[in-house]
Amino acid sequence: MGIKQSLKQQVQKSTLVWGSYQTVKAQVNRLRTAAFYRYDAGRSWRYMIWRPTNDARWALSSELLFQYHKLEKGLVMPGKPRLFGTDPVRATMALMRRWEAAGHPTSDPIYRGACATVSCYRAGLQARGLERESPALAQIDKFLSERQSTLAVDPMTTPVPLAAPGTAAAGSWQAFEALSVARRSVRDFSSQTVPAELVQEAVRVAALSPSACNRQPNKVVLIEGREEIDRALAFQNGNRGFGHKVPLLAVLVVDSTGYFDGSERNQAYVDGGLFAMSLMFALRALGLGSCSLNWCVTPATDRAFRKLGHVKDQETIMMMLAIGYPPEAVTVPLSPRRHADDVIRWSKGGRA
Repeated sequence: MGIKQSLKQQVQKSTLVWGSYQTVKAQVNRLRTAAFYRYDAGRSWRYMIWRPTNDARWALSSELLFQYHKLEKGLVMPGKPRLFGTDPVRATMALMRRWEAAGHPTSDPIYRGACATVSCYRAGLQARGLERESPALAQIDKFLSERQSTLAVDPMTTPVPLAAPGTAAAGSWQAFEALSVARRSVRDFSSQTVPAELVQEAVRVAALSPSACNRQPNKVVLIEGREEIDRALAFQNGNRGFGHKVPLLAVLVVDSTGYFDGSERNQAYVDGGLFAMSLMFALRALGLGSCSLNWCVTPATDRAFRKLGHVKDQETIMMMLAIGYPPEAVTVPLSPRRHADDVIRWSKGGRA
């Protein structure tokens, strides 16, 4: 037996000494936690910022996706047509020019998706009778006329019809691929009530998701009723234009007391993300649609939302999730994905 183990056994013989030791150890761990967050803050300060002088392909493509997805979302919003996207379309065009000036390939799916989205946005303005209202119309037309060759190669169109989930008769891979294609963010819902038993089934399957040491810290808070849903969504800025049609709202949280100290500070988001993705797949397989709504809010907004009483103090909010039945003719953004070669990197040049 080692010296450390021997000392530990001696200390454990005294309830008072052992209790004091555990208290001191907990306080030391809390101090270590402060150091962990300082490290995280330093990395955030260095890397989590978009600079107008940074034309690296990955950062530029991320900003490009962010801007033109606003246009895609606007094209699928329900209700009376209204002008949207003037600032995002200008930002998209400016970013595409930076992309070209940096010499990045125009065959990249993110660039091509941006080009197609600007074109579809222009067509959407015309279809909605909003051409004369747009102050950016002349800029858009000039921009598109200069990129006709890009638009002509394997044309993309957004939005697209929402696909149906795969059937049980398909093979495992085919069924999963079909479900992955069918799982899209839906921003229009019918008034049909979402059966509680379907949500329970989806949560039951989502609970099979992995979590650190199988602690299963995820919880789903369900909010129904028009007034309660609208009150909750007022704290989230990604549901404008369709939040009023959400029939059921879920708040996905993780109980922070399930983790032993600050070294697990990021684990809640890992466990919560794994659970959220499984839940969205399960909902779609059951014929429901969903839209993930980020919780990128200030501490003040987080505290104010908690006063509504839906979430406990020890619960960390991961995201909100709009749930409902999609209408028959609903459309969703095309949202081109990065090429697999841009996602995979073999460590230290392996398999080059």
